[in-house]
Amino acid sequence: MEFVDVTMDAPSTADQRTFYGETLGLPLVEHAAEGVAFQAGRTRIRFRRAAPGTTPTYHFALRVPGNQFREAKSWLAERTELLRDGDEDEFDWDFWGARAVYARDPAGNVVELIAFADLPPLGEGEFGAASILGMAELGLPVADVQAAVADLRDAFGIGLWDRDEITPERLTPVGERGATFLVVRLGRVWYLGDAAVDHPLEVTLGGVAEAGIELAGHPYSIRGSG
Repeated sequence: MEFVDVTMDAPSTADQRTFYGETLGLPLVEHAAEGVAFQAGRTRIRFRRAAPGTTPTYHFALRVPGNQFREAKSWLAERTELLRDGDEDEFDWDFWGARAVYARDPAGNVVELIAFADLPPLGEGEFGAASILGMAELGLPVADVQAAVADLRDAFGIGLWDRDEITPERLTPVGERGATFLVVRLGRVWYLGDAAVDHPLEVTLGGVAEAGIELAGHPYSIRGSG
């Protein structure tokens, strides 16, 4: 599985263009009145203009080569402020063999850079925007975790990869290591972020069954492109 195209809403697409296109240097691949899009490795990330008076926020992670975490952290820190938990500004997720750093974009989204030590490919040369491999995680807040996991399994043939049973009170990873929906209950607080809310989201997946679903009761549209 991979995230091919992910569309989120933002109060100001101009601010997103400045942050992702100019500050981080991701290639701008679409620019229109209704939104902007950037290429982050194998994932196209779009931001549409949010409905007036709304301030949607999301949680997502961008994967970087496992051997370039230190360089990726320095690269991000040179461009924006890293989020901290006490004195710590980098985090070991040993249960997934990963290390991560976090920041916020102008819309308030928690943006994570995550490196999996033993997943290919390895990075070569100086780290930069072109070193980002694609989206590794995307938060999917839902009212019923069990039902959402079943819908994703039935439509796309994807399921849990780090445990045998669903634990609704925890993060529930669906997909595969390095390309994961983080299914959580509505209201659960993201690490270093806000309470999870089901804001509009459109996702195209690669490497899964060709299908399309809209999770009941949520503004999510997910399709598989085969």
